[in-house]
Amino acid sequence: MQNFKSIKIHKKESMENIFEVKHSNKEYSDHLKCASNMPLLKVRQSVYTENNDVLYYNEQFIRSDKYKYAVSAEI
Repeated sequence: MQNFKSIKIHKKESMENIFEVKHSNKEYSDHLKCASNMPLLKVRQSVYTENNDVLYYNEQFIRSDKYKYAVSAEI
């Protein structure tokens, strides 16, 4: 099992999540086993250091019929 170094996150670091709807093309339909032109949720996630360097980036295409999104917060 590989050991991973922990990354210290400072309060000045930031993150961004972008959600948008895109329609499936032939390539995505084949990979996701869904109909062509099906609405997909495209999610882009980025984490930046305090110097605005990209620390983490992730891009996903998610079937709209298999996904539920929830937001909660303490107020």
